Amino acid sequence: MSHPISMALCLLLSQLWAMPAAIQQVQSKKATATGSETAAPPAKAKAPRRLQKWSFDSHPIGGVPSHVTVLAGKWEIRVEPDNPSPGKTLCQVGDAEFPSVTLSPTIYSDVVMTARFKIIKADPLGNPSAGLIFRMRDKNHYYLVRVNAGEGYGNLNVYRYWLGQRDMIKHTNWPVSKGRWYTLKVEARGEQILGYLDGKLVAEAYDKTYREGKVGLWVKYDSFTCFDDVTVHEAESAP
Repeated sequence: MSHPISMALCLLLSQLWAMPAAIQQVQSKKATATGSETAAPPAKAKAPRRLQKWSFDSHPIGGVPSHVTVLAGKWEIRVEPDNPSPGKTLCQVGDAEFPSVTLSPTIYSDVVMTARFKIIKADPLGNPSAGLIFRMRDKNHYYLVRVNAGEGYGNLNVYRYWLGQRDMIKHTNWPVSKGRWYTLKVEARGEQILGYLDGKLVAEAYDKTYREGKVGLWVKYDSFTCFDDVTVHEAESAP
């Protein structure tokens, strides 16, 4: 038979042996409850790849920036007093069938492109418009997402240019007005093309004719249209 004193001593020793683990468990619960436990740092957002921005503020009025190549029309730097981003803008002020420029020699495949624009005026029988060119091989072969403030209600269309001729891929009626600033955006990933106006998805199209090319700006006929704060970068691949 075990002696009562020995049994009590064993019980006391076992309790003392378990005490550090119990204390550590209580401290861990307190740290979690108070938020003092070290948390993993938040993941940093990935910076856009091959990011390019153009605001035109450093260029002389009346000229064309050196990185801009005029393909058609008359383009020049102007100051628009109502520009939400104070400074200069790049405007098309001439007359041609499809006035357009390229902004950089950089070739993009999957791409995100954004620009603010204002359609100021156009001939009463013309088409007051503004557009973004992407995956351009040359002046006769490219994709275009463009808005039109005429044709009744207004619209946002996606086109493929082949041999200089337009082929409409997607047409969407959407309200667009002259005399106010908008933000136009295109995302191209693989065969998918998404067109946005002021942050709202307006058009979704699919085409596999062009895989890569330059980026640029576009208007139709005699549209007097100004652009500012153009941004372009590589798009993350579609999931």
